[in-house]
Amino acid sequence: KSAMFATSDATFNLPNPLSSADAILSHPSLHAFLLSTSSLHSPNSLHVLTFDEETNQLSELGQGYELEGGKEVIAVKSVTSGTGFASTDEEGENEMQEEEEDVRCTVVSRDPSGSYHAGLYTLPQSGAALSTVQTFEVSPTRKRNLSSSSAISTSSTPPLSLSASAVTGQTPLHTCLHLGSTLLTGSTSTAHVYDLSAETESQTIETSQSYSTTCLVTDPHSPTSFAATDGRAVKIYDLRSGSPSCSVVAGSSVSCLDYNPNKPSLLLLGTSRGICSFYDIRSPLCPVRSLNGHKFPLTSVKYNRFHDQLCVSGDEGGKVSLWRAGSVSSSPLLEISDAESDGAGEGGIGLSPPGDEADTAAAAPTKPQRTLPDSRVSTAELEGDVAGLCWSACDAWCYLAVGRGGGATLGH
Repeated sequence: KSAMFATSDATFNLPNPLSSADAILSHPSLHAFLLSTSSLHSPNSLHVLTFDEETNQLSELGQGYELEGGKEVIAVKSVTSGTGFASTDEEGENEMQEEEEDVRCTVVSRDPSGSYHAGLYTLPQSGAALSTVQTFEVSPTRKRNLSSSSAISTSSTPPLSLSASAVTGQTPLHTCLHLGSTLLTGSTSTAHVYDLSAETESQTIETSQSYSTTCLVTDPHSPTSFAATDGRAVKIYDLRSGSPSCSVVAGSSVSCLDYNPNKPSLLLLGTSRGICSFYDIRSPLCPVRSLNGHKFPLTSVKYNRFHDQLCVSGDEGGKVSLWRAGSVSSSPLLEISDAESDGAGEGGIGLSPPGDEADTAAAAPTKPQRTLPDSRVSTAELEGDVAGLCWSACDAWCYLAVGRGGGATLGH
């Protein structure tokens, strides 16, 4: 039986609380994840974890990457097209060398004085010591201050190379997304758009007047659209107009959301009541489907990038749920009547692994199929609330969940 479908999850623990995680868009044979820490009492850093399918183990590449000035990391988002890392075998020798390409990511951080920062960072190759920093700062009054400096790191940990930074003072930030030549940051009531080429803030969009915007997500189907929470509502904005084009209203406060990767009109909302609600923006008054399996407010929901029948959710109590939601997907999930023949049914996903399509087709004429019901496939428990969820960019079968307590769990 392949380790990819082992019944036990892979775990890894870091000494500091974790604040977020994202998959590195990488080499197709490497499961790589970017994690961030958020501690008020010790230096914070970014960490790269990889998953080995054969041993069913998570391990860290390198020693992590420290942020300058003791900043607390609020969120990290990978924007790279390659890993730039080399995996190693048990003897410590390179087993596979990727292209020499640095990993880029956006980071939201908070310094000891309480100021929030959002920037586009580069994780240098191991051993890099020289860090060139080019920054532009935007104060609450939008005055620009350009600076450029070079610094030699004396730490054994490689420094982060800051490509561009926007500082918004005491305004709390929770999101920073990279959109080509712009950075899009989200605060409690406003989305800020920064032009990296002109090194200035180009646009401010008010996302909430009465409530607090807790989540901002870009539309994978449109490079100029994003969705933002506003209390019980989710509003869809267009960067070209700066105004909401449509909105949906849930039954309780929306704490997190994600776009369906295959159906542009479908949104997955996570609510303060622990409910995963699927909304079609063309009929925004009622959800087309709801999945209820959490006792605490949801902190994160994520669609599977390869199969939109699968999604994962996490809550403030540390519970992670893997869901099968074929009824609202781009294609239904089918199960052969003899559930034991394909591992479907309760506790199984019911999807054929890549490359098994021929076997499934051959079995269809002899065994009748039925549509699999929507249900929870599996659960996991983390220490502290769930700080982040992400699906592996390598294939469809792995997701990573991280908790505030410092633990990371890879489910499959």
